[in-house]
Amino acid sequence: MKMATLLSVVLLVSSVANIHTDEEENVAEVYNTAHKLYSNDAGCDLTSPTNFYVLVKNSVLPEPDKNYKTYVPVNGTLLGGLRRLQKMNGSFSFHCTENDDYGPYLDCVNGLKANTTERTFWELLVEKPNKPIIPLPIGQFVRSECVGCYIPTENDKIILNYTHWSS
Repeated sequence: MKMATLLSVVLLVSSVANIHTDEEENVAEVYNTAHKLYSNDAGCDLTSPTNFYVLVKNSVLPEPDKNYKTYVPVNGTLLGGLRRLQKMNGSFSFHCTENDDYGPYLDCVNGLKANTTERTFWELLVEKPNKPIIPLPIGQFVRSECVGCYIPTENDKIILNYTHWSS
């Protein structure tokens, strides 16, 4: 966050809380509060994160599967976990395209792009411990490519499966 923006937040919080900014300890407290509110993991409970696995699978070309592990804060989304994984592991990358109505959908993993001409896409599946593999359930619907809505649970195995769609 830019310092000017953070300073604006500090001034706003201090005026709302009637804190006198000439008192050093109060300024530091307001600054720390504002920083927590506007940092990446703001308001997130990382004391007991939700750990899950990511399996990258290519059902179109014969390539070895790749396994990863990541986490989200309690009630964090798959998108956040994939972003965290990308930052922490140089061998994993992904890209999403934003849809105004349905949110972000996965269109590239580790440099392999979905291709409408070749009728390929990234299918998102989940395998919960001792359960069969299913498409990601998103609310009332099954949206097998939406990464911004799914909330992983402990030890989920998220399968990013590069595959063809049928006509």
